Amino acid sequence: MNRLGKMADNIFIESFYHSMKFDVIHGVEFRSDEELRAVIRGYMQFYNQSRIQTSLGGCSPVEYELQCSKMGVN
Repeated sequence: MNRLGKMADNIFIESFYHSMKFDVIHGVEFRSDEELRAVIRGYMQFYNQSRIQTSLGGCSPVEYELQCSKMGVN
């Protein structure tokens, strides 16, 4: 939920949900809740480890954090 006067609080998670729905959910029928959970877990790993983020200069989140830690950025 957004805090009063903070319209951008959810923008990052909304972006993630949009990407996930577009990449793996739309048009797919899942046979069980567990099948859906497995797809979501796999996508979360892909999103953090491999998926290129234009907002991070073409890096995955893990690569970006490694670069920042090497430069001493918190």
